[in-house]
Amino acid sequence: MNATESAVGEFPAYARERLQTKVRKTLGAGQAATRIEEAQRGWLWRLWLSLATVTVVIVTLMIPFLVKPPAPIIQVAMLDVAGQTRGGATNDLAVLQAAWPSHIVQNFSTASELQSWEVTWPTSRQPAAKIVLDRSTAEIRVVGKSKDKTFQKSFSIENGLDAALRQAKAFVVEQTGQLVR
Repeated sequence: MNATESAVGEFPAYARERLQTKVRKTLGAGQAATRIEEAQRGWLWRLWLSLATVTVVIVTLMIPFLVKPPAPIIQVAMLDVAGQTRGGATNDLAVLQAAWPSHIVQNFSTASELQSWEVTWPTSRQPAAKIVLDRSTAEIRVVGKSKDKTFQKSFSIENGLDAALRQAKAFVVEQTGQLVR
């Protein structure tokens, strides 16, 4: 105890400075190595975080391209009460089939058959449209449902069946907001 309180056995100034320098070098080197390891771990953590962020951004941008809204259901029919009496000069059924090649064209000979077909809708919630070529009234009728609303419009075929079909197609696209094939 006397040794700790005595002032006689103090280190000389030059020895004290050497000892402090040695202690700083020895203990400071361990802290520097620890700081380097921490910096490397921090870099790895930032790399993983940036990769996750980039992945989230890419997936978010790709969602609209991967998830397409369902195409509208298109049903096409023709009311031909005259039948073969008109002759072979008109080929309206082929023109309708060419306008909607992936859909079957229903051919009705009576108005009652057509009316029962017109009121029967698909049970699906996706947009639907019924296109009817009525030769007796010289028009194309479009009736449809999209997003809980109904729409309908008639197009005269006096200026040509092809022009009326293009107008009907454009109307369905406008009402459903989706491309019609």
